[in-house]
Amino acid sequence: MRRGAIVFLCVILLASAASAALRLGDRGADVVELQKSLQKLGYYSGSIDGTFGSQTQSAVKAFQKKNGLASDGVAGAKTNAALARQSGLKLSSRSGRAALLSWQTVNASFPVGTVVKLVDVHTSRPFFARRRGGHLHADCEPLTAEDTEVLRSIYGGKWSWARRAVVVELGGQLVAGSINGMPHGDGKIADNGFPGHFCLHFYGSRTHGTDRVCPEHQRMILYAAGRK
Repeated sequence: MRRGAIVFLCVILLASAASAALRLGDRGADVVELQKSLQKLGYYSGSIDGTFGSQTQSAVKAFQKKNGLASDGVAGAKTNAALARQSGLKLSSRSGRAALLSWQTVNASFPVGTVVKLVDVHTSRPFFARRRGGHLHADCEPLTAEDTEVLRSIYGGKWSWARRAVVVELGGQLVAGSINGMPHGDGKIADNGFPGHFCLHFYGSRTHGTDRVCPEHQRMILYAAGRK
């Protein structure tokens, strides 16, 4: 891949990462996208009207049951991530540059609990993760067991402290970041098969162990932004 060019999978997220789950009685554009995705996958045959009624709820439950998710009829983070993977646009290549945003800027718009999509720059493989904490950088966990397997495959099937350039889809913007692939510390998601969390760094962020900027993370961030 030539320097500064990022190849990534264009996938439509059903709701912004910080949005509440969609449930019976909700209305709006997010419900329209949900209905379109369910219709595309063959679970929904009703009107695309932006109203989360009983037919939409039944379609969500059917999708959840088919995909091994809790069949509660609520389109939460895990359901939306699974829908996004299956109903996304075709794989396509696009050259572009991720924004080089400071950690202070990112931290203000990336609260704990937010789900984001990350794309590994070198392999173009996407996965979803949720922020669990961190104050000098973001401590994150793969959202599902499937996301854990994608992360493991990016590292060649084994966990590693090696830094990798990623593009983070946050609030509709592509942001340059860097991760390591080593589970450490505590985790909050019990069923994702990832024993702990991993680090997600942005421009100017620091490690929790040293309170210093990691040069290798910063090099990867600059690479993701097309600066190296």
